[in-house]
Amino acid sequence: MPDAKDQVDWRRVQAQFEALVVNEETSGEEEIMSFETVLGSAIDELETWFSKARMYAQRLGTTAASSPDGHIFINGKYHVANDVSCRAFVLRSYI
Repeated sequence: MPDAKDQVDWRRVQAQFEALVVNEETSGEEEIMSFETVLGSAIDELETWFSKARMYAQRLGTTAASSPDGHIFINGKYHVANDVSCRAFVLRSYI
């Protein structure tokens, strides 16, 4: 079972979402979607995905101690997060 620090605080996510859209300008004809409309019932599915990702990362031993700058998974392939790898990914995205 993941620690509480590994759990997504959906109330905090919702508060951040609402803080972002409060100043959103519309043309008057369009309506800003609510947090419930955007995520709504998908939260349970997202939690399942996050849980699977946590278990996968745990099996690989990807901890903060093993790479203080983080870890990157692209299409299932593992890369250590560092300045060199991050620059390489940015450059590849422009090709």
